[in-house]
Amino acid sequence: MHARLRTTMVGLVGLATALTTVGLTVATSTTAQGAAAPAPGATCSLKATGTTGAAPASFTATMATPEAAPITDVNVRLDATAAKNKSGNWKISLGHDGRSSTLKDAAPGLLGIGAKHIPLAGLVLDDEATADVLSAAGPGAYKPSSKLSTFDGRDATGAWTLTVSNANGLTTETGSVVAWSIEVTYDCDLDKDFVPNLKDNCPTTPNRDQADADRDGIGDACDPDADNDGIPNATDNCPTAANPGQEDLDGDGIGDACDPDADNDGFYKGDKCPLSAGDTDSGCPEVKRKLTVKYKPGKRVFVGKVKASSNKSTCQAGTPVRLYRGTKHVAGAFTNKKGKFTIRRGKYSGKLRVIVPLLVQKPNSVQGYACAEKKSKNFKLK
Repeated sequence: MHARLRTTMVGLVGLATALTTVGLTVATSTTAQGAAAPAPGATCSLKATGTTGAAPASFTATMATPEAAPITDVNVRLDATAAKNKSGNWKISLGHDGRSSTLKDAAPGLLGIGAKHIPLAGLVLDDEATADVLSAAGPGAYKPSSKLSTFDGRDATGAWTLTVSNANGLTTETGSVVAWSIEVTYDCDLDKDFVPNLKDNCPTTPNRDQADADRDGIGDACDPDADNDGIPNATDNCPTAANPGQEDLDGDGIGDACDPDADNDGFYKGDKCPLSAGDTDSGCPEVKRKLTVKYKPGKRVFVGKVKASSNKSTCQAGTPVRLYRGTKHVAGAFTNKKGKFTIRRGKYSGKLRVIVPLLVQKPNSVQGYACAEKKSKNFKLK
């Protein structure tokens, strides 16, 4: 199966020229959903039909490729007639971009003896053909007298010239070029990453994911400063995460902006204090707290106090306190400046418990810490 993209351009000034682009002509495999998945190394082809007329003369076809990409193959189709059927007198060549290939060499023989006058209708000149063009007996594919691969690696854009000339001035032949065309194949996935050159943000560097951290249209794989932080990738400790200061808390050579364990405390996921090491379940240095709770039946309230070992302004004063029935949060309050609180029981009965939740402070700072979680005993109330 082939994935094809066709573009046709007709009516170039002074030329009867038609261009057809066939894109991503590659071997494919089928995904589980049944969609075609292209293999890397896609090729595209262009076809140009040239001018015609009386020969000997030169004829031109013009190509305009949608991109600059190296030619990988050239084939030529030719229909011509020789008035005296003495085509052996003609040399037919193709020129482009300073290079030339002899499609059919002259073979006039010596005074006509040993001449090779071949039919010139329906010829396809192709380096991969097996039979030589001078052995042509009718329409078909033939190997040119000199290789068309001389154009490989060049850009197909521009003028292509077909020249028909007589081999010498002693024996001449006239006739006409009825029709001729060139088909050029070029590489439209230069880096073999499954992404066509025209859509690839790194056309010559494989990067199938097309990652572009700084969204400047240049993929990370070929952007000298992928995160646009002013630090070249070669010396940036976080090449795809902007960090102009190059902070590296644990000194491991990986910047804090991209280090999965910047504080080197062993917490790669779920670290609530990524820049402050802590040997606790939260990954933060924890401030210890003490919780005391009493229930007053007459007033149907819980009273208590939270006492912090340090950071009293955040872990003791104004800290949230919650009342749970089982796993359901049913009521709550905040401590006063001295850490005292009162929670109304309301209509709830059964097993009730007071919890002071974990409270993380300055989580993205090297001064980050957590006020420890504390839980009271269960109170069985009717």
